[in-house]
Amino acid sequence: RIFIGQKSSYFGLSVKLHRTSQGARLLVGSPKANTTFEANVVEPGGLFFCELRNPLTANGSCNPFPLDRNGNSNGGSNPTTYKDKKDDQWMGVTLDAIQGTNGRVLTCGHRWINVQYSNHHLINGACYVMDSEMRENSIKRLLPLINANMQFPNENRQSLYGFAYGQAGISAALSKSNPQVLAIG
Repeated sequence: RIFIGQKSSYFGLSVKLHRTSQGARLLVGSPKANTTFEANVVEPGGLFFCELRNPLTANGSCNPFPLDRNGNSNGGSNPTTYKDKKDDQWMGVTLDAIQGTNGRVLTCGHRWINVQYSNHHLINGACYVMDSEMRENSIKRLLPLINANMQFPNENRQSLYGFAYGQAGISAALSKSNPQVLAIG
């Protein structure tokens, strides 16, 4: 079966076979896709799911999964205040999934930018994790590198960068043995 995504979206850069109670799916990352879920965000990337049914004879269709419906927004509180810039964040560049009761699905975009500080665009990266059934109400956004105190650890904020350009999510993995553990590189 052949699945085709948007032109120039890097559809298929990451893939994972996954099973939910609805059946077998192919999860597909598409880091430069435009989705209709995030208004006024250009090429945020995304996660798609493709149904795998028998017989596997015809070309199939894939549907975008609504990871985030908020567009660019502000959030958090000190020291984790942020202002989104989701344009070109490459969501879907990394993908992992574990099936079963304690299973989860994880996808990341390492180019998510925090524009909270006017002089610096902090390319911290972002991830989304959800239960293995991919229920929309189970989605949690992870921003592991937004602590303001760790962006520029030195006093003058000029020469030493801590988390400022960390790009969390260029790689990631879920633990099969402990549902509380995930690794984001």
